[in-house]
Amino acid sequence: MSGPPPEPDLSIGNTIRAIVGVALGRPAALRQFGDTPRAFITSLIPLIVVPLLSSLMTQKDPGFGRFLLEAAASVAALLVPPVLTHALARAWGREEAWLRFATAFNWCQFGLLMVAMVGLFVIGGAGGRDAAVVVVGLLGIYALWLHWFLTRHGLGVSSGRAIMLVLSVHVATSLVVLVPRFIAALLRA
Repeated sequence: MSGPPPEPDLSIGNTIRAIVGVALGRPAALRQFGDTPRAFITSLIPLIVVPLLSSLMTQKDPGFGRFLLEAAASVAALLVPPVLTHALARAWGREEAWLRFATAFNWCQFGLLMVAMVGLFVIGGAGGRDAAVVVVGLLGIYALWLHWFLTRHGLGVSSGRAIMLVLSVHVATSLVVLVPRFIAALLRA
């Protein structure tokens, strides 16, 4: 008697093990992420909450307009990768792998965000601006590799397609976040 497939283990412990496994370049760790809509939605929650809380906590007097701009930029940056990667996965005939890939991508983005926050806090406490620039640069390079790795192994595409997807996502996300800020700066000038 076969029923619906079991729900994936969405526990914090399993998610952390999966993030660490992927971060260390282990393709098998991708199987620990869920491939259901529930798993995907769950992976979005920390990516929504952390930037919004950070924006509220780090601004002395953000004003409602500034908060809305930051919130819109965060939501846009959050939505571009899944929308664009889904379109490419569908075009490449890899749509069945997309939910697990997108879930892993989101959790790994959250992992990168946490590493960046802790690293900058430690370096900021040491007072090293130059060291912070180096750490951010190295983390950026690592993030590109991680996104390539997730794409290559999560969607099961060639290295060339993985590079194309990573570059497309980063360029599109940058444009969606930076263009409204540029326009807002021009309007204030």
